[in-house]
Amino acid sequence: MELWLTLLAVALVIGLFLVTSWRPDLILGCAIGLLVLTGTLTPAEALKGFSNQAVLTIALLYLVVGGLQHSGGMLWLSRHLLGSPASEWRGRLRMITPVIGLSAFMNNTPVVALMIPAVQNWCKRLQWDPARFLLPLSYASILGGICSLIGTSTNLVVAGLALEEGLTEIGLFDVTPVGLPCAAVGLVFLIFLGPRLLPKRNLTPELRPISWPQDPKEPNLNYRGALALGLLAAMVLLAATGLLGMFYAALGTALAMLVLRFLNFKAAARSVDWSVLIAIALSFGLSEAIKKHGLDRMVAQGLMDSVGQDPFWVLVVFFLATSLLTELVTNNATAVLMFPIALSAAAQLGVSPLPFIFAVMIAASSSFSSPMGYQTNLMVYGPGGYRFSDYLRLGVPMNLLIGATALCLLPWLYPF
Repeated sequence: MELWLTLLAVALVIGLFLVTSWRPDLILGCAIGLLVLTGTLTPAEALKGFSNQAVLTIALLYLVVGGLQHSGGMLWLSRHLLGSPASEWRGRLRMITPVIGLSAFMNNTPVVALMIPAVQNWCKRLQWDPARFLLPLSYASILGGICSLIGTSTNLVVAGLALEEGLTEIGLFDVTPVGLPCAAVGLVFLIFLGPRLLPKRNLTPELRPISWPQDPKEPNLNYRGALALGLLAAMVLLAATGLLGMFYAALGTALAMLVLRFLNFKAAARSVDWSVLIAIALSFGLSEAIKKHGLDRMVAQGLMDSVGQDPFWVLVVFFLATSLLTELVTNNATAVLMFPIALSAAAQLGVSPLPFIFAVMIAASSSFSSPMGYQTNLMVYGPGGYRFSDYLRLGVPMNLLIGATALCLLPWLYPF
């Protein structure tokens, strides 16, 4: 009975994501409420995500990014990165490359939120169509996100689930050997082939107010911004060298942002996307139900029945299923649903779970074919004047390219 109730809860989550515009925390709250009320999960199991180290790390990283924004560091970067390139392809290169770099080390959602008005101003100044730049902006942030553990909350969610299972702690750059080549392939596609698939809307951007830093009026702004960027670099260095775990490095950096008054407590509270954070925490309860009542083993067995016992082909089908699901639902919900299935498939095949775990990270984060699959895709939908068909035309080739690159690398970098 509990298995069918768990299956009903999963179907409820997928169905509500598809047919409603409800917030993710409300959708997952409905599913978790059903599981608790029917006794399928205990309250402690349902709420275990709120004490998970990965969820707490995500909350701290929101504060770090908030400090960068309020100190002027991000504005200073966006002003100096874009410049005045002579042609569209040079402009696209100048925008995409740093966005990939920035998104590898901070949550990509605030990067895109800040860059949208900057890119709109930039396009107006150079008399370019913003529809030719905003979708590549979103895709670049997604590509950057898969390059490190902290680039996207999806990677942190998967790392947190792995830690709960007693697996080896995933380091800051453990996903980089597969994520970076995928990002490089995506960058080449967006620069040289993507423009042929981008729409031409000839929009006049409706600019949102943006406060560019004036050095003569605020002489300390660049210093404060540089110091905040230095704190971010220190956090990455401490985590990368193993001197501190990711949670402790983020905690120290967030506290430094508060002590140096780059961020007050009111601004800190506003910096956190509470809806996303609560949804991530609740999703751990759904993952617990999937494991507890055997839904993961049932789906994993179904995958193996469809392609046999060859680990590579099971990985291919698993990657494709994860990629498709993330276009329909959201990246974090997909990661939570597919993670226990990944472990179960590896266990039943008798192979290492690592290629399947990193497949979850890459496939769940690589949402290019739908505005709903990733928050940054939805953020540029209105400002770019896009249609759903624009995402399909540019996104499907991106999905196939990134998927093919990842599937070539995963078994080689993380052997079965």
